[in-house]
Amino acid sequence: MNKNTTRGATNEPRPVRHYRSLAFAVPLSIGLGLLTWYVLLPEDPVVVLVRELQSADAEDRYDAAKDLEELGANALQAIDALSVALRDSEQKVRYRAAKALSRMGPPAARAVPSLAEALKDTERDVRYYAAKALYKIDNDAAPALQPIIQVLDQGETDPDIRRYLVKTLGEIGEDSEEAHRVVKKLARDPDPRVREEVTEVLGEFKEEEDRVSQ
Repeated sequence: MNKNTTRGATNEPRPVRHYRSLAFAVPLSIGLGLLTWYVLLPEDPVVVLVRELQSADAEDRYDAAKDLEELGANALQAIDALSVALRDSEQKVRYRAAKALSRMGPPAARAVPSLAEALKDTERDVRYYAAKALYKIDNDAAPALQPIIQVLDQGETDPDIRRYLVKTLGEIGEDSEEAHRVVKKLARDPDPRVREEVTEVLGEFKEEEDRVSQ
């Protein structure tokens, strides 16, 4: 299964913090239309934000991760730095890093090992966006198969996270007996949305089995 934010109508683009000497084009959603806004300054903003993501000041790191989140797919060169930020000592930085990666889709595949590790974070929002990012990465999230199974076996408490993990297993777990087992176990999940996702994924597994057996 292959998977931008609109702002209120305005004639003025939202000012971009941190972009002190920057040069690039940022597509921004304005009202119901897409405006391509060109900020003509001398340094790539992503380079600036990656540098600030390594600051000794936690607020600077948080602000940088938040701005990278807003840039989304325009900040792909920050994927490695965001992967490191998933292990930041500050929860709010880890949360913003995971959320930024969740907006990048399949190009964030090289962050999969760090995202899989983030599924064990003590903070719910970090785990949620790590799970969402893995789902958005799609088939390239395959290296996270065993960590996802482990997290589900250990009883992830948040239903939204369980739902995203089941959806991801639907993409990467069709050839795994362990994935089939853990998805079937969640057919008794107390949350109806999780059970609905389980039903859909099990149906996809069955379709694939039937196709292979023909």
